[in-house]
Amino acid sequence: MEELKDLEFLATKSREMVEKQVDSYRQKHSTAGTIIGVIALFIPFFLNGLNNAYHWILYLSVIPILLLVWAIIVMLGVLRTKFLYQFFSVDKFKDLVNKDYDQILLYEIGANNDSFRDNKPIDEKVNKNYNFGIKLTIISILISVGLLLTNNFLQPEKSPIKVQIINTNNMADKDEAPEKPRVIPSVPPTDRERLNEGFERPTNPPQPQPKPTTKEE
Repeated sequence: MEELKDLEFLATKSREMVEKQVDSYRQKHSTAGTIIGVIALFIPFFLNGLNNAYHWILYLSVIPILLLVWAIIVMLGVLRTKFLYQFFSVDKFKDLVNKDYDQILLYEIGANNDSFRDNKPIDEKVNKNYNFGIKLTIISILISVGLLLTNNFLQPEKSPIKVQIINTNNMADKDEAPEKPRVIPSVPPTDRERLNEGFERPTNPPQPQPKPTTKEE
């Protein structure tokens, strides 16, 4: 088996190359989905930050929005499932079972090399679209942040709101008729009552009462 060490080494390396190629494709596929989610959350945040902005800022905001939509479309292309070759078909097991070990290793090396070669155009196209989508996302976010900062520093001043305070007490006083001044009247002695402070001292002495007379028979 010593003479087959070189074939085993090449078979292992060719298998690792195909696995790395497939893992790279899966990584870009997963990251593309994450970027689409971030863009979908960033667009409404960006639009909410442009309240009461100048018209020219609103017009310029169309540029990053279009770039973000373009990036989403590109990333959706990356998310499209594509078939990649990873190993030789399981249907070949019944043909290889009667082959020698060196022939099996050679067949695996050939299958891995051809798989890597056939997957390369697909991986390059996905990698190209992925990098292009990343560039669109970065450029649009930078433009969006610049517009948001500009809008915060150059936002037009709002006209002050005038509040008129109405005094309801004054209005009520105006509606009511003015009251007449009060006058203290003069009360005569006949309408007043005196209290006796001590012994009563009548001013006129009592008059003697006449005795009753009896009629003689």
